[in-house]
Amino acid sequence: MAELVSQAWAEALGMAGSDREHRHRAPGAISAAALRTHGALCAGLGRGVPVTALSAQPMVRGLATFLAVYAAAEAAVKAETGAGRGPGEPPDAGPGTRRRR
Repeated sequence: MAELVSQAWAEALGMAGSDREHRHRAPGAISAAALRTHGALCAGLGRGVPVTALSAQPMVRGLATFLAVYAAAEAAVKAETGAGRGPGEPPDAGPGTRRRR
C-alpha cells in the first residue's frame, strides 16, 4: 500500500513541475497533483477513496495505513450488509419498499 501511495504522489508531483529560478510551484500545482494522486489511488485500488484522506494523512505511511484500515472497514460493511454496499449505505428494505432520501 505504501508503495502505491508513494508512486502516485511521486508521479503527480513530477507532473506538477516547478520553477527552479523562483523555487516554487505554479499556483494550483499542488492541488492538481493531489487530484491526480487521488485518481491514481482509486485506479490502483480498484475502488473509491475519500479525497479528504490526502490532506488528513499527508505522509505516505499515514495515508497507506488509513487506506488499509478504510479498505478493511469497507470489506466488513459489505460482508455484513451484502455485496455491493459501501460504508454508510443501508441494506435494501425489500421488494416494494422505498428508501427515504
